Amino acid sequence: MTNEFSESPRSLGRYELVHLLGQGGMGEVYLARISGAAGFEKPCIVKTILPALLKDGQFLERFHHEAKVLVHLVHSSIAQVYDMGETDGTYYMALEYVAGVDVAHLAEQSREKRLPLPVPVALSLVQRIAEGLGYAHRKTGLDGVPLGIVHRDVSPHNVMVSYEGEVKVIDFGLAKSAARSKYTLPATVMGKLGYMSPEQARAEPLDHRSDIYSCGVVLWELLAGRPLVPPGTVGEMMAAMAHPTVPSLCEVRPDVSPVLDAVVRRALEPLPHNRYARADEFARALNAQLVESGGAPSTEDVGTFVRAVCPEAFSAQRKLISSLSRERPEPMPPSPTAHGLPAVGVAPPHAPGVGPVELEATTVRPLHPREDSSVPIHPAATLMQGSLDNARSPAGALAPPASASVASPASRRVMVLALGFAAFGLVSASVGATLYFMSGPGERPPAWGEAHPPRPPPFPHAERGPPPGARPPPFQPGSAPPGAPGADPLVATPVRASAEPAPVAHAVDKQPAEPPRPASGEPKAAEPARIKVSNAVQVQARGNGYGVPVGSATGLKPEMVLQVVGPPGPKGLRKVLGQATVEQVEGPVTTVSLDAAALKARGPRFVALPEARPVPAPAEAKARVLEGGAKLSGLKHLNKKITLYNREDEALTNCMATLPGKRRLAVGTLPKGFKDYAWRYVRPHADAPEVPSGTLRLQCTEGSADFVLVE
Repeated sequence: MTNEFSESPRSLGRYELVHLLGQGGMGEVYLARISGAAGFEKPCIVKTILPALLKDGQFLERFHHEAKVLVHLVHSSIAQVYDMGETDGTYYMALEYVAGVDVAHLAEQSREKRLPLPVPVALSLVQRIAEGLGYAHRKTGLDGVPLGIVHRDVSPHNVMVSYEGEVKVIDFGLAKSAARSKYTLPATVMGKLGYMSPEQARAEPLDHRSDIYSCGVVLWELLAGRPLVPPGTVGEMMAAMAHPTVPSLCEVRPDVSPVLDAVVRRALEPLPHNRYARADEFARALNAQLVESGGAPSTEDVGTFVRAVCPEAFSAQRKLISSLSRERPEPMPPSPTAHGLPAVGVAPPHAPGVGPVELEATTVRPLHPREDSSVPIHPAATLMQGSLDNARSPAGALAPPASASVASPASRRVMVLALGFAAFGLVSASVGATLYFMSGPGERPPAWGEAHPPRPPPFPHAERGPPPGARPPPFQPGSAPPGAPGADPLVATPVRASAEPAPVAHAVDKQPAEPPRPASGEPKAAEPARIKVSNAVQVQARGNGYGVPVGSATGLKPEMVLQVVGPPGPKGLRKVLGQATVEQVEGPVTTVSLDAAALKARGPRFVALPEARPVPAPAEAKARVLEGGAKLSGLKHLNKKITLYNREDEALTNCMATLPGKRRLAVGTLPKGFKDYAWRYVRPHADAPEVPSGTLRLQCTEGSADFVLVE
């Protein structure tokens, strides 16, 4: 993805192409916007077709057909097609913009950060993919006849997950419908390497069940954390897809139950008639697994996880959208015509009451009147029309006729004096504001260059302007520097259309003042410690508190105290900002509480996760015999569970339960009374001792006991 913005966005129909996102063999993809009355603005994606392809009549017919079919797909899990059109010989298609990342990027970042994708999150993502595909598969036309849509390119790269947790299937560019079959050449393979169904890899006829297979591949890879088809040459990968071998997920990932493994393997059956008959049926099977695991994560939880795993992409997207709104050119004041009316094609000025216009400190823009009692900016059309506007008018603008009234020398002198007094008043106000901002005691506030500076305890005027010696904001293209020849003092003066004082210290002091020194005897604030953290996740606001998008798989437990650190600095070291205490571990999200120091910190905050440790060995049995019991209940692989009963007067710690067949259950802390454990957490362990049939051996720090396993 390119990071350069177009200096002059061009229009394509009713869309304004702002940012080129990418190019391919069929055309270009732009980030665009639709604008309307009263400041209406909506981002979207516009795909254009290369001129060379327009000579292919069959391609154009297929393009028109796809747009007509896909525009009817309106589902929460499908990125909608808004429009298709042609302007000045350029064919384009407008689609929904999804602010997020594709699932391939999410999985890659999860692997790099060593944060396995939680099973509930993976199931929730693929369930929504299957629901969107099921809707497309059963979609009918206006006449009630099924359209027979097949995506044919389902892969992690063609599924977007937004930073709010929404899931959208995109790019139906290879989609096949029943009416489009005549456009597809026989024995033509279409799809993405690694995700084709066996019949698709063999160029055989296919239907909607091919999409179900590809959807199963996506789920298998999200759970396994590696590709199902090993990378290789095209021939090797095509052969592997035509005759697939699917390893058991239970062997790859221990926390996947055999039931879930069977659900995935059915979607990956080589023969289409052995798979799920419909994508909706696959979605219901995944939902049943979510219910079994304790419920599906909310959309908010998924969005929190995405933002935490992909913070760089999230930050870049925020900058992209903010730049999108700033790319709109400001309308210029009207140029006078022979009839005293604005010339054709010149936008009139903003009327009072229209939304506020923010003026950059070093950007020269025309002033517009607006209603704001805090900053009295008055219309300057009378003064500006004779001085600035004529100088900036294009060569082709109409000039006033010779009969127009010309100001006398006396009136011009009055005008010059008025301008001089106005400039003197504004400069005096700037100097007074600067002296007021610089007079506050305390430590030096953070420099503007710091993206998210950590902040010391608040002090007066801490955020009223840049520190002495700080560099002014960078120039915007096309703006005149302050004090440059020809620069207008009225416009170049730092003015903001808000009540917040403008940071103008750099415009007054030619030599930067020396930072204030602490008085003698005053203790100097200690520099925060810096540590190196191998694994950290960003703290996110969660309701009225805070949380991190990781669960018990990373070793987090209630009442655990963790370090809160800032973003990585030089040599990968992070500032220690405070501490966080684990309050609750629930599914893929952990709720934490921050201490006072961490709450005061500014900028991104991260929690340093504990180092990965092996499963603790059972504590050595002591002479003390524990009192309690054990019970086995439920149906196999459905709701089977073990209930442990602690009759002691205290909670038992570091407990490990051993069952017949060299199986173990990591209990951890066993509170007083009864506590249930799902059977799926019972794992085979080669080092487990043999225990008699019908017996459960509980070993804790406080003692051990052999309980009769009641069924």
